[in-house]
Amino acid sequence: MRLFKKTVFWVLILAALGGFFYLIDKKSEEKKVVAEAQKRLFAFESKEVVGFTIKKKGFEPVSVKREGDIWLVTSPVNAPGDNKEVGKYLEKIASARLDGVLFEKAPQGKLEEMGLSDPSLSVELIPARGESKTILFGDTGPTHNISFAAIKNDPRIFRINTDIKTDADKEAYDMRDKTILSFEPTKVKNLDIRWTDGNRVVVNQTSEGKWNTLGLPDGKTDFLRLMEMLVKFKKSGIKAFIDENPKDLNPYGLKAPRVRILFVDEKGVKHSIFIGGRDKERRGYYAVNGEAKNVFLLEEDVVDSIPRSVGDLEEKNEGTKG
Repeated sequence: MRLFKKTVFWVLILAALGGFFYLIDKKSEEKKVVAEAQKRLFAFESKEVVGFTIKKKGFEPVSVKREGDIWLVTSPVNAPGDNKEVGKYLEKIASARLDGVLFEKAPQGKLEEMGLSDPSLSVELIPARGESKTILFGDTGPTHNISFAAIKNDPRIFRINTDIKTDADKEAYDMRDKTILSFEPTKVKNLDIRWTDGNRVVVNQTSEGKWNTLGLPDGKTDFLRLMEMLVKFKKSGIKAFIDENPKDLNPYGLKAPRVRILFVDEKGVKHSIFIGGRDKERRGYYAVNGEAKNVFLLEEDVVDSIPRSVGDLEEKNEGTKG
């Protein structure tokens, strides 16, 4: 009986100690969570953000808002957003952490000294609930890996990693959807290429993965050559946005385009793209999508991949082996 009582006593002691250490560990973890939360510049997560504005000296503000599952650029132009790029941007900015607090309340002289009295860059994040918050980016520190920052209406000055400032410094181009064609190019049913010199290349996809070119025997279309062009149109993206509402297409060589391409997608819907003059300085070609007005720039290799004649798509014989 005495042995049993001793055993019970030690079991109770160990249980009490276990509970004591559990409470200590729990409190320690809670302190860590609080400490991590205090390091964050924003209290909300990126998925809670429904809009943001980037203000940068010398540029018009870039405003982006969420509508359902998509993002739209609302300033300086109204345009579809790049959902993937916007998501990556918000993930980096909303999760940004401070490296330290330099001043709890900095005098005006310090704000000027650190480039925060008139910041060259700021980002306002708007959450679905609660107030928006704006981070103000100041100058880079002497070591260049640290920058100064502040939160609007907060008297403190923070020290942050310069990478955060670099990640925040984006323009409208970065936030915009840069898709050249709004459908899957490799699934087109018909492709009609017309060059200004009169050359014409017409290709039909008779069944999935089987293409025939007008003027060539059936089965003699170079599939890899054709896919090279279609994949470039899909993956390259718009190089630059040139003119949102052009009054005259002549300066861009688009009044009489060098090449017109008509695509018929898998649903039978027609899409077109017109390609004009070459911008030597930016190494690209001016283009307009038949479904929009704005002039944009295509990479040179995208245009270079377009077949100029039926012969360009003829499958070449490898010759006989022997």
